[in-house]
Amino acid sequence: MKKKPVPEATGRDMAITALTGILVRSKSLDQVLLNTNIPASERPLVQALVTGCVRHYYSLNEIIQSYLKKPIRQKDQVITSVLLLGAYQLLYTRAPPYAAVSEAVYSANRLGKPWAKNLVNAVLRALQRDIGNSGKPKPQSEEAVFEHPQWYIDQVREHYGVEGDALLQADNTRAPMCIRINPKHYSRTAYKDILARTGVVSQPGITDHCLVLEKPIPQSDLPGFSEGAVSIQDQGAQLASSVLNTEAGDRVLDACAAPGGKAFDILERFPGLDLTVLERDGTRLERMRQESGRLGLFPQQFIQGDATHLSWWDRRFYDKILLDAPCSGSGTLRRHPDIKILKRPEDLSNYHKVQLCLLNSVWQTLKPGGTLVYCTCSIFPVENGQVIQAFLESTPGWQAGLEKIDAPWGRAMETGRQLLPEINGPDGFYFARLKKTG
Repeated sequence: MKKKPVPEATGRDMAITALTGILVRSKSLDQVLLNTNIPASERPLVQALVTGCVRHYYSLNEIIQSYLKKPIRQKDQVITSVLLLGAYQLLYTRAPPYAAVSEAVYSANRLGKPWAKNLVNAVLRALQRDIGNSGKPKPQSEEAVFEHPQWYIDQVREHYGVEGDALLQADNTRAPMCIRINPKHYSRTAYKDILARTGVVSQPGITDHCLVLEKPIPQSDLPGFSEGAVSIQDQGAQLASSVLNTEAGDRVLDACAAPGGKAFDILERFPGLDLTVLERDGTRLERMRQESGRLGLFPQQFIQGDATHLSWWDRRFYDKILLDAPCSGSGTLRRHPDIKILKRPEDLSNYHKVQLCLLNSVWQTLKPGGTLVYCTCSIFPVENGQVIQAFLESTPGWQAGLEKIDAPWGRAMETGRQLLPEINGPDGFYFARLKKTG
């Protein structure tokens, strides 16, 4: 007897597989979406479904667990993803309910779990019926209300008090599309007019070279994108170049450079600058080289190296250093909601140790009188002000001084300036500026 051919996977099946990669194998959203097995035609659907499920994971999971008589076995967690995706479509999309349920049942079969068809059908039909009778189920836990793990909720409230709940709610919205305009090509006003003529509405952002689009569009539709006239970058990230306050003739180091937006922003202001970009990940460094070609901006050096030690350094001092340190990414949850699922409380103290090590290391390459800007896309003090405080306490006072950052954005902190995520506003970023005084 001939075996029945395996049904071809749909975009929906691919989304379920990607979601399982996050929930079971702890892969990031970016990693699962970079899967080359997802055809270009299916990518928009897969990205929308997976991102939506992850953004609302805590409420969706609470809902489906309430309909299960017993937990799903670890080896069958793909069925949890099937149910999460079905519930997401019932609650948050315009998919016809009957289609959301039937497609979930077919997915269970196509993904090698035919025994689960009845279970999937029963759970999702019960949810569909309850939605019809009484509307969307009310969340029972704080995790489900705020769509964050409890430890994260507690941390935010500890540091931001009554503002914390609004911050958590902002995390669950979609971040606006922001663009950085290369002044060599256009002024902000001129490019805003060009967008308007194509029907794209935009508003000025925080910096004088930033626009925030009312609705996102494909990057290929941005006039002049292929010629390097514009780049996509959150407006908070665009502040780094102004905080660093680079001047013509400076020798500058971007110490943890990937994905490269901040380095290229600096070069757009000063095209002939002596800029070194340092990145330990070879793949990410190669992507920066490719972006360099699109923009027509070429750093003096691309170096693959680890900034926690100095084996890469040529012993020539830098006038300015930008240390965009690896962090929890807690300021970027709107763009990377998988962080809520993948990060753990202990990760914050681990990042603190790495950040302090990086700061102590690259500080040695800064010339006396030079400036170092430390920044993260985190909202947590343990990765921000506490790192700077620990560094200052361990560094002789004659060698390191803290410079105040006067700015109309964010809020002044004891050791720097903090920008928090806002609905339709920037991502969360922290900046501190240090002067080598000895």
